[in-house]
Parts: sequence; structure tokens; C-alpha cells
Amino acid sequence: MSSSKGNSINISDELQKWVFRMLEMGFDCFSEGDYQPFIFLVNDDGEKDRIDVVDANGNIDSSLIETAREIVAKSCPFASIYIIVSAGYLHGDGTKYDAVVAEAGEKGEKDGFVFAQRYLENSEPESFEKIGRPAIVNIVANLLNYDG
Repeated sequence: MSSSKGNSINISDELQKWVFRMLEMGFDCFSEGDYQPFIFLVNDDGEKDRIDVVDANGNIDSSLIETAREIVAKSCPFASIYIIVSAGYLHGDGTKYDAVVAEAGEKGEKDGFVFAQRYLENSEPESFEKIGRPAIVNIVANLLNYDG
């Protein structure tokens, strides 16, 4: 893959593997009606952790994404990979699409990436259909860059 500026985007096979798994997990959760964002971490020793991000009243809103980002940036120096999974939207071709969104980064890399998998809700309750393949939709600061 390359960006519009011609710079190469380098994503390790390990990060890509976990992002695709977490997009799938998010899709499964959302299709079952659970829209709670979560953080997935692969630690330096290979251990894996999942952290559900909730507020005291059980509300789900965009502020939870910022909370998740703060948790990773300030409290996860042991992580080698982070992925924050949430429900979101993508706009394309004049249409607004529901999407599973995953912000991901790997220790030692400058950039983090935002991936998205679009989906449609079918007429049957809680029946979802993926549209296309996951795509990188943004490049962000890697939250695991503790050294600045």
C-alpha cells in the first residue's frame, strides 16, 4: 500500500493479523447488539488482554474512544501492539456507511493506523453484511510512542 504522498505504508504481518481478527470480533459483537468499544493488547511477553471501555452509567458515546486512547497512551507501556475497536461511520460515494473501526499501532513504529470494515444492517433484526474488505482510512500518531 502507499499513501497519496507516495510514502510507503509499512504494517507488520503480526499487526495486520491482529487487526483483521479484532475487526472480525467487533463485527461479531456489533451484530449481536453489543456496541461497547474495547482495547486489545498484545504484551511484550506475548500475553493478550482485552479491556472493555465503559462509563459509570453504561452509556456508549464517542467520548469512550478518547478514554480508550488515553488508557493506551498513559497506561500500557508493556504493550507491543494495541488495537482500539469501536463502532463508527464512513462516508463514500455520497453515502454514510456503518463501520467497525480499529485504531492500531505497534511499539517502535512512528505511525498508527485507523482501519475500517464497512457493513450494512439487513432487514432482519441484528443481521449484518460486510461491504468490501477492510481498508486503512487514516494515519494517526502511534499511542505506543512513549519517547515522543
